[in-house]
Amino acid sequence: MGDFNAQIGPDNNGRKQVMGKHALGTMNDNGERFYELCNTMGLTIGGSLFPHKHLHKVTWVSPDNATENQIDHIAISKMWRHSLCDVRNKRSADMASDHHLLIGEIQLKLNAVFRKPQFKRKRFDLAKLDNPTVQNNYQSLLSAQIPNPLPLEEEIFEAETYWEQAKCAFTEAAQQSVGIPQRQNNPWITEHSWNLIIARKGVKEKVNRARTRQTKQQAQANYSIANRKVKRSARADKRRWLDNFATEAQKASESHRLKDLHNITKAMVGRKHRIAEPIKNTRGELVHSTEDQLKVWEDHYRNLLAGNNTYPQQELCSRHHEHVARNDINTDVLNISEIEAAITQLKAGKSAGPDNIAPELLKADKISAAQIIQPIVNNFWSQESLPPNLKDGIIINIPKKGNLMECSNWRGITLQNVAYKVIAQILHKRLTSAVEPTLRAEQAGFRHNRSCADHINSL
Repeated sequence: MGDFNAQIGPDNNGRKQVMGKHALGTMNDNGERFYELCNTMGLTIGGSLFPHKHLHKVTWVSPDNATENQIDHIAISKMWRHSLCDVRNKRSADMASDHHLLIGEIQLKLNAVFRKPQFKRKRFDLAKLDNPTVQNNYQSLLSAQIPNPLPLEEEIFEAETYWEQAKCAFTEAAQQSVGIPQRQNNPWITEHSWNLIIARKGVKEKVNRARTRQTKQQAQANYSIANRKVKRSARADKRRWLDNFATEAQKASESHRLKDLHNITKAMVGRKHRIAEPIKNTRGELVHSTEDQLKVWEDHYRNLLAGNNTYPQQELCSRHHEHVARNDINTDVLNISEIEAAITQLKAGKSAGPDNIAPELLKADKISAAQIIQPIVNNFWSQESLPPNLKDGIIINIPKKGNLMECSNWRGITLQNVAYKVIAQILHKRLTSAVEPTLRAEQAGFRHNRSCADHINSL
């Protein structure tokens, strides 16, 4: 399909396999060439097959409104000829062009292809939680949906079932309060420009309804004026939008807000990284299918994370038992205040894990969130195990430099469930409070408010 600048006309004697008898105009040289192309490639010209009014066949109007032709075409394979239901123009589509929009309706009957569902999650509009009204609404919804962790006397606490109910409580409260952000294709267009676009569309309708040449020329002149206003306003809007983005990027850079700077730059550039296909296995062979690629990634991360063990497994176990037990580490049952402190220390702006619960959903109502997570934490502390659906994580590959067919040129990060992060934060705090007094003053790595950069500069 496209602008072939070819008139084929209604005469289809000896050409019925390629075209019908409902086209406009008289076949010209480009029309002959277009017919030969379709005949060679086994195509049928769709615009000549369906009877329509003259004004529904026209695809191009000259700037002086004196000439109307059918030079845009949609051609389809003869094999799929009966799947083409209709071809006609849509004059009401306002495109600021001398061409009319050409629409082809196709109805296909294909065999169903069942694919394995991929991991998809809804991204909630978490920025709305900064609004006190929205935050209060979310808190009330979440507190009303707290699942009951106390089973009956003869029942046993099912951690996996309870966590599924807890996930639903968080996600349903977020869905009803903040919802999902609506995607905007052209976010720089202001309301003033949209009003001009609506006014231009009204002028376009007057052009289509004109019955005399004089009336149509006058309407076309008014449309040109309205079109210039739209373009002038849209250019000013985009220039203003980019200037504001540049100012925000400058402020983010000066205040060391690197995440905001990255998001602004990504929005301005608009380019996205795509996963390279195929990838290479350990033997250097190209792997194309999704199942085989998953096996390659599995082997890659197993070898990457296993490390090189200097000691055999039995010797490692024996050396583990040689360590002296520590009595200065707090092993009491976790209380609600520790859980709230761990939720407070969660970093905002992090991607949600398989549970689709972002840290902001917990930090917005720490009291209710701590009450929901406390049964899971207590069960973990007493049973020394977590539900399988809570331990799951999703590895996301981020491209680095070099050939992206090599697995080593990708950096993998794991998206964990937010309750898993809370438990890890509590354990880390208890261990740190016991280990910190035993470390030397010169030890700087992986310690709070310390950095190896100072040591490196000293050296």
